Amino acid sequence: MPTVEHKGKTYEVDEDGFLAGGLEVWEEDWVDYVKTIEGIAELTDEHWECIKFFPVKVQLPK
Repeated sequence: MPTVEHKGKTYEVDEDGFLAGGLEVWEEDWVDYVKTIEGIAELTDEHWECIKFFPVKVQLPK
């Protein structure tokens, strides 16, 4: 499985670059990585409200 290095951490990703392991391995440093590769300078409070909603409120099928 491919991996991504960011801030001294290694993340496993699928063939499309999405975080493998789902919500069990999700963390805010992953958000920082995605923000960087997507060219987003800063995340607003509204961004963080949406970002933090999903791991808490959404149960995705495995």
